[in-house]
Amino acid sequence: MSNDRHHKKPPAGSPETGTFPGKPVYVRSVEVSGRPLWAVFSDEGEHLGLATSRAVAFAAAVQNDLQPHSVH
Repeated sequence: MSNDRHHKKPPAGSPETGTFPGKPVYVRSVEVSGRPLWAVFSDEGEHLGLATSRAVAFAAAVQNDLQPHSVH
């Protein structure tokens, strides 16, 4: 009997591979009312949302089948 679960590759859209499926979106830091937040924008510049951290912004994008990229 083979124990394949220890030898499986991570899914294509995962932090382990660094690639995510879906339409690209861009994440950058912004300041709103004096608070540092992270904004998510479409590839056309449309503001899609705000998050309290970069990790949360990336997770939200991936959860919505989007491909997050950092913008500085």
